[in-house]
Amino acid sequence: MSQVQWAIHGREFANCNCSYGCPCQFNALPTYGNCSAVVGIQIDRGFHGTTVLDGLRLAASSGTRRRSTKVTAKRCPSSTAAPTPRSVRRSCAS
Repeated sequence: MSQVQWAIHGREFANCNCSYGCPCQFNALPTYGNCSAVVGIQIDRGFHGTTVLDGLRLAASSGTRRRSTKVTAKRCPSSTAAPTPRSVRRSCAS
């Protein structure tokens, strides 16, 4: 299996109910026995193989108590490649 070239440049915002420096991100148990989180990512420039990721915005929320995860993605009008996560919105609000 050959390795796929990829790179992303952008911003991330994440918040959860764990103590500062979320242990879940370091392969440790959640502070209070469960981790509920929301994460937002904006890719200013990026690619995965031949797929251009410029302008892709992703938001995800999860809760281990209910074992639920929701992922949403949308692309700003200036971008042309199609996003592929489960739930896609075609509008781009600033």
